[in-house]
Amino acid sequence: MADKLDQRKLTDLHPDTSNTNVGSVRGTAMLERSLQDYGAGRSIVIDKNGKVIAGNKTLESAVGIGLESALVVHTTGDKLVVVQRDDLDLETDTKAMELGVADNRVNEVNLTWAVDMLQKIEDQGAKLDLFFSPKETETLIAKALAFQPDMAPEFSSSEVTPDDVTSEADRLNSRFAEVSEASARAGREVVCPACGKEFEFRGGDR
Repeated sequence: MADKLDQRKLTDLHPDTSNTNVGSVRGTAMLERSLQDYGAGRSIVIDKNGKVIAGNKTLESAVGIGLESALVVHTTGDKLVVVQRDDLDLETDTKAMELGVADNRVNEVNLTWAVDMLQKIEDQGAKLDLFFSPKETETLIAKALAFQPDMAPEFSSSEVTPDDVTSEADRLNSRFAEVSEASARAGREVVCPACGKEFEFRGGDR
């Protein structure tokens, strides 16, 4: 049977309410900028009912910048779906080179695991031990426990601007400095107020 291809409105697709990635302010801004500057590249994955399996943040940002439609390729996973950009030549176009970097970097920066959602789908029977070692699971839980809600940005992704990202970075840097100074005086380990990562602070009095 020939593969089926149709066009669908982005608003007809449904985000996953149990998405295990909550993203990040900087990553969201980078994703929207990438879509605006380089256009759509990597495809997203939806189930037979139009619910997003992979690519929730891409769909969210695409709608946010005003994209309206998508080409949907129907498949059962036995073929690799390849997106060909007829407007780009990787040998000569710096835009194509930058898109390759953007694709990897955005995925890296815009990943923040939602531990509660990971636990939820594991309770539903999803096997996650292939993707997380016991040590990595402990680290995720520690980060979740160290997270401080009052430090989260208060604006939605659709309202993010470069100034918002800069302002948020300055605020986190300020909070990080406060925690670092307090920990140095008390001789404790530092817990990053942004990601919850712990490390030893070796600074002295100023």
